[in-house]
Amino acid sequence: MLRSRGRRIAVIGVFEPPRGGKSMLLLDRELSRLKTVDPIEAVLAEAALARRRAEMVLVIGKLAPSTIRRLIQACPDLDVIISTDNSMPQWGSTLGSETRKVILEDDRPGFVGRTLVLYTEMGQYGLSAAGLSLDRTGRIVRARLTDSWLTDAVRAQEGIRLELNRFYDRVGSLPEAQSSVHSPLADDPYWQAKPYAGSETCQGCHEAEYVQWKTTPHASAYKTLLDKHRHYQPVCISCHVVGFGSKFGYRIGQAEHPFGNVQCEVCHGPGAAHAAAPSESNIRKEVPEHVCTACHTPEHSHNFVYAQRLPMVLHRASERVSVR
Repeated sequence: MLRSRGRRIAVIGVFEPPRGGKSMLLLDRELSRLKTVDPIEAVLAEAALARRRAEMVLVIGKLAPSTIRRLIQACPDLDVIISTDNSMPQWGSTLGSETRKVILEDDRPGFVGRTLVLYTEMGQYGLSAAGLSLDRTGRIVRARLTDSWLTDAVRAQEGIRLELNRFYDRVGSLPEAQSSVHSPLADDPYWQAKPYAGSETCQGCHEAEYVQWKTTPHASAYKTLLDKHRHYQPVCISCHVVGFGSKFGYRIGQAEHPFGNVQCEVCHGPGAAHAAAPSESNIRKEVPEHVCTACHTPEHSHNFVYAQRLPMVLHRASERVSVR
């Protein structure tokens, strides 16, 4: 129960079970193990109690747009619903000189009946705000939506930065935090149970390849996290080190050497056995596409096209130390 400008506002937190398929979120995997009641029935019961003490009732959580509409039909006096799930293919129209129908992937914020429906994303860096206008009865009649993103234009405050750094250091080092991340190549057994050697060991036999690798952004991937103090953040570190999440790979809290950065073995696989007894049978020369796209996802690498980016990191037979 919150208070704002003399009004009592009830906030009801709710989620519905995952709808199936593979999810990267630990929350979805854990929710599938729980027995849950119908979220609509739960909200109806809570909203009836909340109305006795509050002038406004908000529902917030993980609800599909289709569930939201059923909820509003069952409980039309809800004031606001805020959800982190806006996936809802539907027909829409383009804007411009030529209007045509298109298929939209996401639902749009707005009013469904008299209920204001808003969406937000779990991973966004910033805040979305809704400025509400109420009529004399206290119902919402208009909403002005604005976004405030944490871009480079927002100057950091030293005190806030120190608190954030302490938070990342403390929470990121917890075993629970590290196990919550679905590490790259976790489903590929080739990368999981073999020892790694480190790039400096590879350098002993592959000097030209090592020198060329040092010219690529892969060689300083760990430093990008150090600069922003994200080297204790599991979801970040997993793609900036060697073998995160595997038996012999990098562990949060370790030094940059020997397994910091996107080294040789991130692409070619664990190389300790190959270093001890070099053979074509105990190392991968060619890099499968899924190795790159395990980290270069649409979320983290916009417009990443494997065929276009691969030449930027290939060890060329001639001019090996030149990368353009």
